[in-house]
Amino acid sequence: MGIPVEPGRPLGGACFIADVDTLGEDLVGPARPLLAAGLPAVLLRARGRAARDVVRIGSALRDAAGEAGAAFVVNGDLDAALALEADGVHIPAAGPGVAAVRARLPDGIAVGRSAHDEAEVVLAAGADWVFVSPVFATESKPGAPTLGPDALAALVARARPPVYALGGIDARNVAECRSAGVAGVAAIRAFAGPEGVAFLRAALESSPREGA
Repeated sequence: MGIPVEPGRPLGGACFIADVDTLGEDLVGPARPLLAAGLPAVLLRARGRAARDVVRIGSALRDAAGEAGAAFVVNGDLDAALALEADGVHIPAAGPGVAAVRARLPDGIAVGRSAHDEAEVVLAAGADWVFVSPVFATESKPGAPTLGPDALAALVARARPPVYALGGIDARNVAECRSAGVAGVAAIRAFAGPEGVAFLRAALESSPREGA
């Protein structure tokens, strides 16, 4: 397995965060129509669960992603990522450094990291991608300060890895994120809702193209 090779966009133009706390354990249901519509990457997030439970929850999602040719990434849990033969692992901003994570992984497994400000973006140097959030207001973090498009653009300019915008991304603002220079967008509810496929198409249609 391995992250699809796409210069500057290791997760393609869009990543569905399949979050167990938000969506429950049946993650294949919301993922399947997205995968059929060309979703390039899915990230399994099951915070606070034992590795064996992450593996149990994620096995069917991994299989569905593999059948569709999408990248499959596990959030935070290196043991589960290895057991699931994931294409990549994503590390929270407060997690171990990228070099320490890579030292525990076989060659070929990609490493991403989260960041919320310039200092954390700098710490993400050496990662294959960085999720920058929250760009807009989001239900998962009510009342939290947001970056907005201008601060996002500044962090994109500062970051070494490709940046994926996260937090309150929807069909109304995905073009603003693209204008800020991100490689792609990541989301939970916008993908899992009734307009998920339409949002995916909007995200992919607004993707920068080589030579454009």
